[in-house]
Amino acid sequence: MTPALPPPATPLAAPDALAYGLLQGITEFLPVSSSTHLTLLSKLMAASGRTPIDGAYITLLHLPTLAAVLWVLRREIRSLFTKQGRGLLLALFLASLVTGTLGYRLDKLFDKRHADLGFLACALMTTGLILLLVEFLKPRPKEGPWTWGRGLAVGLGQSLSGIPGLSRSGMTTSAGMLCARGRAEAVAFSFLCSIPVVLGKTAKECWKASSTGEPDFWMNRVLYGAYPLGALVAFTAGILTFRWFLGWTRRRTLRPFGIYCLLLGVLALTWSITAPRMPPKPLSPDEQKAGIPGPGPHPGPAVPVEQPPVLPRGGPEGPSQP
Repeated sequence: MTPALPPPATPLAAPDALAYGLLQGITEFLPVSSSTHLTLLSKLMAASGRTPIDGAYITLLHLPTLAAVLWVLRREIRSLFTKQGRGLLLALFLASLVTGTLGYRLDKLFDKRHADLGFLACALMTTGLILLLVEFLKPRPKEGPWTWGRGLAVGLGQSLSGIPGLSRSGMTTSAGMLCARGRAEAVAFSFLCSIPVVLGKTAKECWKASSTGEPDFWMNRVLYGAYPLGALVAFTAGILTFRWFLGWTRRRTLRPFGIYCLLLGVLALTWSITAPRMPPKPLSPDEQKAGIPGPGPHPGPAVPVEQPPVLPRGGPEGPSQP
């Protein structure tokens, strides 16, 4: 028997979709873990009685920022298919190959940690420490092409982003800088590496939804209330932020972002420790009609126990005569 499925998710209101889209468009292009920021905002929304989002929605919000990457780096992408871009294309292929193996395993291993606030806080602080350490080491950039060894190193850094809370762009940019690449060049290569990662995660979410039988996946997600509005904001904010960040890395360091990750991680960890535990949300009447199990343990359907018939006094013959 096919298990009962929950009714369609509550659509996002336009202001909420704008907030999620704007946050995604800004934080995706900074080494601060956009997924962690979206999870924190979702928890804040839920605490205030507004509509939270889930992992599938967070993944789909990366599509408009991927479009921003394709637009800003369109010249670099075209150059990959020239004779001069063969070395860079090979490095990208190797980085994607490492991410598709090791990164996938890490993502699967830590799959239950994506909503763990304490875990995300510790990983975010780790991101900040890595950024500060790389800036402290001050690796000197060297001229030369992207070699296969540098591609493997960046792929290893990108694989670590399979651990929730670690910034993908932070890990790949740090790996590129340690491979004697300049900051701006490492950032550009980092987001070229993001193209197959985002496409792969989106395909994974679509496959998961279709294999579990979720009804009307595209209606509930892509047309999820005000999603198109949020996606447009994410795309626009992403282009502006990406161009600004590329200019920043040509002149300044990543220290402010490392400090920011440390401070936000401390705040998030404090919140995870001091926040009261919310009781399970009771089922709505529609969910009860659909047969969805409520919160708490569910040992299985209750089996009625047949009770013996109640006999009158004196046995089946009737009441005894005096």
